[in-house]
Amino acid sequence: MQRADLNIIQDFMRSSSGRSTLPEMKRGKFFMDSADLASEVDGSLVGSFLSIPIYRKASLANGIFEYLDDSGNLLLTNA
Repeated sequence: MQRADLNIIQDFMRSSSGRSTLPEMKRGKFFMDSADLASEVDGSLVGSFLSIPIYRKASLANGIFEYLDDSGNLLLTNA
């Protein structure tokens, strides 16, 4: 995962949209896709943000991420 890809999540979480949800966020996983992750297998661990794992999800559009809880419920997205 390149730094530019990780910045997408970091910038969103530091904006007013993400900052309001960060203190009450349930533990879960980030899923994202970008052109730089094309060589990675779908579902592989590609990085982390605040110790939260980031996995590749090929069905997402480039630069889009989803944050899902452990039950698979969508908690947050930048789509």
